[in-house]
Amino acid sequence: MNVLAVDAGTTAVKAATTDSAGGVQRVVRAAVDRGTGPGIDPEHYWRTVARAIAQVADSSAPVDAVTVTGQGDGLWTLGKSGAPAGPALEWNSTLAGEVVAQWERDGTIARHYARSATVLWPGTAAALWRWTRQHRPQTAAETQNVFCAKDWINHRLCGAIATDITDATIPFLDIFSGCYDEQAFSSLGCEDLAAAMAPIVPAGTQIGVVTEQAAAETSLAEGTPVLMGAIDVVAMTRGAGVSEPGQAVAVLGTTAAAMAVTDSLDTGGEPVGATLRIDPDEQRFLRVMGASSGTSTLDWFLSRFYSSPDSAHDSFWDDVQAAQPGVVMLPYLAGERAPFLAPQATGTFIGVTSRTNRAELARSVALGITFSLRHCVEHAVGKEPETVVLTGGGTTSATWCQLVADVIGAAVVVDDRPHTACAGAAAIAAGRSPSAPTERPRFEPRRDYGADFQEFVDITHALRPIWKEMNRQ
Repeated sequence: MNVLAVDAGTTAVKAATTDSAGGVQRVVRAAVDRGTGPGIDPEHYWRTVARAIAQVADSSAPVDAVTVTGQGDGLWTLGKSGAPAGPALEWNSTLAGEVVAQWERDGTIARHYARSATVLWPGTAAALWRWTRQHRPQTAAETQNVFCAKDWINHRLCGAIATDITDATIPFLDIFSGCYDEQAFSSLGCEDLAAAMAPIVPAGTQIGVVTEQAAAETSLAEGTPVLMGAIDVVAMTRGAGVSEPGQAVAVLGTTAAAMAVTDSLDTGGEPVGATLRIDPDEQRFLRVMGASSGTSTLDWFLSRFYSSPDSAHDSFWDDVQAAQPGVVMLPYLAGERAPFLAPQATGTFIGVTSRTNRAELARSVALGITFSLRHCVEHAVGKEPETVVLTGGGTTSATWCQLVADVIGAAVVVDDRPHTACAGAAAIAAGRSPSAPTERPRFEPRRDYGADFQEFVDITHALRPIWKEMNRQ
């Protein structure tokens, strides 16, 4: 089966065609115009996806089915008129920071974690719904259905209102039964949202066919089957060939993240990270430690300290290589949600003096993001992994890949395909194993950053009560 897979991302969307063996034939990438916010225009987002699909569909073999993966969480609303009830609020929104802070103070987060193995953060549907009710009452009153990014694209493709178990998990699913949990809605103060949640169907299920209007916008044939996909981190894990407990995938993307498959859960200890139910029939889960910042922190630094966009990345890594140690950077520009919850956290440079130069700041940024990634890997796997599959946009830099191996202290196998999530989504839709490359670049640790990483962790923990206190002022 030739599947066209869409990866509906935060900063870019991708559309890829795959052949009957699972090999990716062609990929088209389109940047997402984020506008001025807060939130993004769902219709504009759909048009970006439609253009990407049209570009790849026009020059490919006949498409037997289409499936969508994409960014999870957030709040994508559909109004009673069938149009979006308001701007879509995404997983990395910080608008509901005070809602989460109150949940942390009154113990709601700890109680929810004990039931779900997931920490709540401002970008979850529950927090954003509470914020929407208060600040956008008209949107709340108009809302009839709520789902995630991929589900919105499916709706525009075929009219379906549905989601899968991976996107349904956070924050309202009973993770063990696989059904929505009435207690979760009530404990989070979202009883009025329960009736709006999209029905859950298994990934790979046909949920409709491409409509006449969608066919005109995407160049897909009218009547093409639309198959339910899964959240992007699950698709990416599948695409990277990771399926067994203990294996780890690390992502250097907009967010620095780590994922590991597990068939058992421990909800004791400090609430940390998120857990997705990935199989409706078996109790198999994906532990996810998704930091709030990743390459987005690098993009911020490049935009402010490098004048030439064309050479900024090369100049940055030249600076990193030439710099002396001394500055520590905490990359929490959008707060933090994993591997600890601190929505009040801020980006911080420690050790800056009048002699500090750009190169030293650059080094601290590269290490800060990578230390955050190691922090996530350790909490996702629960032990030091022997090998980590590394994917995401940051893998285009061999220097960064080597730094990841050095910082994590484990061999790093690089899956630098920009379409790993598309490959995984197509595999899920077709019910097959993904066609992963047989040979992938491998980086072995060359330098020990253990002491530097511990310093990073110690500074982070020391600042956590300070961030809380600053937030109260």
